[in-house]
Amino acid sequence: MLSPEERSQALSKLPAWSDDASGDRNAIQRTFEFQDFQQAWTFMTDIAKVADEMDHHPEWFNVYNRVEVTLTTHDCSGVSQKDISLAETMESCAKKIQSPNNNDNSPTPATLTFKPTCDLFDDYEDSARVPTVSFLNLGGKKQFCGTAVTVKCFEDNSRVKEFLETTNGKGKVLVVDGGGSQRRALLGDMIAKKAVDNQWEGLIVYANVRDVEELRQLNLGVMALGTTPRKSVRRGEGQVDLPVQIGDVWCRPGDRVYADENGVLIVD
Repeated sequence: MLSPEERSQALSKLPAWSDDASGDRNAIQRTFEFQDFQQAWTFMTDIAKVADEMDHHPEWFNVYNRVEVTLTTHDCSGVSQKDISLAETMESCAKKIQSPNNNDNSPTPATLTFKPTCDLFDDYEDSARVPTVSFLNLGGKKQFCGTAVTVKCFEDNSRVKEFLETTNGKGKVLVVDGGGSQRRALLGDMIAKKAVDNQWEGLIVYANVRDVEELRQLNLGVMALGTTPRKSVRRGEGQVDLPVQIGDVWCRPGDRVYADENGVLIVD
C-alpha cells in the first residue's frame, strides 16, 4: 500500500488536470504531447494504483462518467496504432478512476489531433518555412501532415496521377510544384479517390484543382492555389523526388510538411 506521501506525489503528477471541474466540461480533459506519451502512461498507472488503494476518491474524479483524452502529435508520420492503443488504455484507466463502480470498462475512442501550424511555427521559428502565397484548404481533411514526396510539373498531372494511384502514401504528403499556373487543374476527384485508397495524408498543390465538391467529401488533405474546371493535359511529363519551389520557399523530399486552415509550414 502506498503511503500518504506517495499518494500525494502520484496525484501531483497530473498538474494539467483541474481539481475543480464542476463548472467546465473540459476542465478534466488532459492533452498529452507526443513526446510525453510514455510519461503520461506512467502517470495514469500511478493514479490508477492510488485510486484503488484510497478509501475515497477526490470529488473531481467523479464529476463525469468519462474522460476525453486528446493526443496531440506533430510527428510527421501521423498517429500510429500504438498511439491509438495507448489512448484507449489511458481513457480506460481514467474512466476506472472516475467511476470505480461502473461495470462498463470499455474504452471510449480518443480524439487524435495535430498541433496547429501557428504553434508549430512558434516552436520551429528558426527553421520553419512558410510560403507567402495563400492556399485554399479544399479537402475533407482540414488538418494534415506528413513526409514530403515531391513532383515538379506544369499543367500536366501525369506524374501526380502515377504517384497517387500506385504508391502507398501512409504518413506522406505529395508536394506538387505546378509553377503556380492556374490555367489547368492538377488534381480532380478520380485521382483524389485513388489517393485515399492508397492512404495518402494529403497534397500541397502549387497550382489549381477541380471537382471541389467531391474533394470536400474525401478523407484527404488538399491545399491548392485555387480551382478551375479545365482539366490537366497528359503528356507523361514531369520530374519526381527533387527539391521543388512552392511560392517563395523550397521543399525537399523527406521534409516534414504541415497544413491546416492557417496555411502550410515546412520543416527540415
